[in-house]
Amino acid sequence: LGLSTSLPNIKPYEAGDIAQHCCQRTLDRMTIAMPFMLCQALLLIGTVLNNTRSSCYSYFYLTQAGYSGLILLVCLSFFAFTPWTRWLMRSPPILQFQLLFTHRHQSSQPPPYVYLSDGGLIECLGVMALLRRQMKLIICSDACEDAECTLRALRDTIALAREERLCSFFDPERPGRDVALTMAELRHSNAPFLRLGIRYELVE
Repeated sequence: LGLSTSLPNIKPYEAGDIAQHCCQRTLDRMTIAMPFMLCQALLLIGTVLNNTRSSCYSYFYLTQAGYSGLILLVCLSFFAFTPWTRWLMRSPPILQFQLLFTHRHQSSQPPPYVYLSDGGLIECLGVMALLRRQMKLIICSDACEDAECTLRALRDTIALAREERLCSFFDPERPGRDVALTMAELRHSNAPFLRLGIRYELVE
């Protein structure tokens, strides 16, 4: 048997659309690049003055102003939920810096740019989203690097669920037992899976 498929004809971008996209991207980058370029220019001028030995005071004040400006921009980026600092979220270095510190941007309006990635920085198993929806049955496959079977990722997920007060976990066979003891026994058993019960909190 042979199967033939035909792809739909995709209309290429018009020249006007490409120009609009390039202009919009350039304007977005220039808006946030100007403060950083100004700080870098101050550092460059101060370094040149230091090399020419023209004025130590000029070198000191220019470099201090440049470093202070960069630090101020980074600090203000953590307050980008306000309308007058929201433009900082257009900067790729700012977004990378916040991603490094696992900062969660919260605002009434979404930021201009959003980085999409897996949940490895916060929760590896992808269970938290299902717990927030209060799913009755959750099947989780733990493929994290855990050679000693400590269930580290599952422990982190349980801790996050407790912090958000979503639910509590228990052993269905012995509900009164601490779930941490049940998880510890899996390491020394031949059981191919671990079954836990979930008791959700009432939604007000």
